Formats: sequence, C-alpha cells, structure tokens
Amino acid sequence: MNGIRRPMRGTSIVVAALATAALLAATACSRVPGTVQAGDTVERSLQTTATQIDVEMFNGAIEVTAGPAGSVTATVKRTGTGANEAEALADAQKIDVTLETEGDKAVLRAVYTPNPSSPDRRGASAVVSVPAGSVLVLRTSNGSIGISGITGTAVADTSNAAVAATGPMQALRVKTSNGKVIVSQGSGLLTLETSNGTIDVEAADAVVEARTSNGKITFTGSLAPGTSRLRTSNSAVDVTLPPGAAFSVDAQTSNSRIQSDFAISGGSATDDRLTGTAGGGGGTTLIIETSNGAITLSAGS
Repeated sequence: MNGIRRPMRGTSIVVAALATAALLAATACSRVPGTVQAGDTVERSLQTTATQIDVEMFNGAIEVTAGPAGSVTATVKRTGTGANEAEALADAQKIDVTLETEGDKAVLRAVYTPNPSSPDRRGASAVVSVPAGSVLVLRTSNGSIGISGITGTAVADTSNAAVAATGPMQALRVKTSNGKVIVSQGSGLLTLETSNGTIDVEAADAVVEARTSNGKITFTGSLAPGTSRLRTSNSAVDVTLPPGAAFSVDAQTSNSRIQSDFAISGGSATDDRLTGTAGGGGGTTLIIETSNGAITLSAGS
C-alpha cells in the first residue's frame, strides 16, 4: 500500500532477540543473593555435674539420646547461605556453637553472630548425648525434636515440625505447630500441644493434657489419678484403656458419635455426649472434646 513502509522480517527477528536478551539480563540482575546453601559439622563436649541440659538451635532438628553419666557431647551441623558454595561455607562458620556451664545447668547454644535474632535461611541442628536422668530444655524452630532413653523430665519447643519422645520420663511438655506429636513408653505428666497435626500417645500411669486442631488424638495405656484432657477439632479421638479401668468421663463431640466399650453409669449418654463413671471412678477424670469427629473408648486386651 502507498505511504506505508513494512519493517523487514530480519529486523523483527533482531528486535525480538534483543528483547529476550534484555529480559534475561534483567532476570540475572534481579536474582536474589544467598540462593546456595552449604555448611560444616562441629563437635562439642563437656564434663559436668549439671542435671539440667539446655539445647538452643534454630531452623534445624534436635536429637537427644541417653549417654554416660557426667558427660554431654554434641555434633552440630551448621548451614549458611551465599552466592556460591564457598561463600555459604564461610557464612556457616559465622554460627557460633558453644557448650558450657551456666550456673547450675549446661547449655549447648548455636547463634548466628551477624544477626542473632534473625538468621533467615541459615540453620543449626544438633545430635546430643546426655546423662539419662537429665532435665532437658530443648528449643529450636522449623526443625523436629527427638528424645530417647531419658528418665528425667523434658521440655521440647519447636515450630512447623514433629516431636517424638520415647522413654519413661517423669514429665514431658511439648509445644509445636503444624507437626505431629508422638510419645511412646511415656509416664507421669504429659502436656502436649500442636496444631494441624496428630497426637499419638502410649503411656502408663500418666496424666495427659493433649491439645491440637485438625488432627486426631490417640491414647493407649493407663491413666493416673487426676484430670486428663484430650481436645481437638475436625478429627477423631480414640482412647484405649485396660478393661478394668476406673475413671469418670465427660466426652462430647458434634456431627458425629461416641462409642464406649465401658459400662458408664451415674451420668447421661447421647450420640454426641457421654458423662458418668466406669469402675467407680477411682479418682481419675477423663475429659474429651472434639467436633466433626468420632470419640471411641476401647477396652484393651
């Protein structure tokens, strides 16, 4: 057509190629630093008579097992970030790991020294051996906690991860979120809290305070005198007790049913509410609350 000049096809190809190159260059320039992770492992040990052992990690797991009396040993994995592996390794080495006595306790601590309160994507995880009778205080974030063979007491605090404890501890307190809680061979006072995760407990002579949401609660074993409370939502609660168990019960749900192997007397029973006593009560009270989930009381073998 007169008066209109069409661009040459080759010119269009060149323009497209230049635009693509510019986009790639912009992408490369906007790439977020610190995308590579690397790290190392350090060892720490301490001979101590302290009975309380504190472990403080971040963005990493803690695993604690029973070891020789009077000795605490630890293997700590440090993870840093950088533009390349060498920078990430150098960054990991800025995580200071100490194991020392502070007053009447031994403390294993990892701290990212450039910014202790906000380590971002860096992390520190630990495998620790402590005397079996220790009092444990374990804290981390975004990492699981495991405890095995401890006969003392333990506090385990994390987030977005599971907690698992095995052993006849005198008492256990767990707080996490978005992770399951598993207790086996438990006893004593068990205070267990999570969200969006299941709680599974096997214990003898225990008083249990278990709370979650959107997760099933399972208890198998025997309850000690006192008040045990199992609370969840949008999930079931299953409790298995010895056939001759004596307890008082107050169980309620919604949009589901309650089933019991035990003869409950002295209260009331509807599809979604059960109150009364089994075997005369015995000073043990069991309170169960859920919604949109069944409650089952089973007599074990």
